[in-house]
Amino acid sequence: MRLQLIALTIPLLLGAAPSWEARTDIYADQDLVVVSPSAAVSAELPRTMTLDGSYAVHVVSGATPLLRPDGMTGATEFTESRHVVDLGLSGRAGPVRLGGRWSGGFEPDFQQQGLGLSASADLTAAVSLSASYRVSLERQLVEPGGHRWQRGQGHTLDLAVDTFVDPRTRLRALLTAHISACGEELGCHASPYRFVPVAVPDGHAMLRERHPSLRPRLAVAGRISRSLRSDLALHAGYRFYGDGWGVLAHTGDVELATELLDEALILRAEARVTGQSPARFYRSDYEATDELPRHVSGDRELAGLWNALLGVRLEGNLFAARGPWRRLSGSVRLAHAWYHYPDYPAAPFRSAWLIGLGLDAGF
Repeated sequence: MRLQLIALTIPLLLGAAPSWEARTDIYADQDLVVVSPSAAVSAELPRTMTLDGSYAVHVVSGATPLLRPDGMTGATEFTESRHVVDLGLSGRAGPVRLGGRWSGGFEPDFQQQGLGLSASADLTAAVSLSASYRVSLERQLVEPGGHRWQRGQGHTLDLAVDTFVDPRTRLRALLTAHISACGEELGCHASPYRFVPVAVPDGHAMLRERHPSLRPRLAVAGRISRSLRSDLALHAGYRFYGDGWGVLAHTGDVELATELLDEALILRAEARVTGQSPARFYRSDYEATDELPRHVSGDRELAGLWNALLGVRLEGNLFAARGPWRRLSGSVRLAHAWYHYPDYPAAPFRSAWLIGLGLDAGF
């Protein structure tokens, strides 16, 4: 709360009228419940500059399914919270808009801070280009309850091109390149709390999860937005993802948006489908004869999956240009997702509800 007050006070001291947004998102499936309240504020400053900041808390509780050496399933219960802070400053230098951003995520056993730079410009009246680069520094606790930390870093480059084919059609192409370099003890994105059973000649051994220490990733995507008529729009996209661990994924999504009550309400219906292959070192049952495997994983997100989502979102302009507000609107989202992990016997199926409530205001 103190951070939110600081973010709101700075624009007021500079004489800028702030805009703010508060929302809460909830994810709930058979194993986990994630509640994520957040608040964001932004303000237009002198010399065409914009200051913005946000603060969010992700509270996770539930149990992680595990496969025990005897072949039976078990679970480890936990509750944890992650605090995320994001601050940005952007401005225009001639035809180019430049921005800088700092972000940080903090939890008891993991810390991450990042710095980013971005630039965008209109190449023609119908074509615009944007690019951003971000470096992040991470620390992860190696031993639960201990004092040894593993350090890592990540580098991300994003490129996007937007073009208007005609007054009713917009196309967007995106490319994201990311590389993570992590310590050797756990590797990238491994959990110190997960242990994986490995069959050995005289029984089973429990090995702590360990991933490769380097993970390059690349994603390319395309999107189209098309106005079908004055009160109906179509948005659709496709994304391909591949990384150095052998994970390949294809995602397609589509959304229809329509205006109701003379633009006072906007109703959106969304659908998404994803298919992903497993990492090359992932096994549903590890075996060792001469030597133990170097990399083992109990992460179901690396086991390959099929995912489908259906949802609706309602956005309303409650009081436009009334009272102290120049803008006041709210949104409600309800979606349901289905997951199938064909190579994860501890929990091959999962379904989840996603609920979101938001309020957006400008003074």
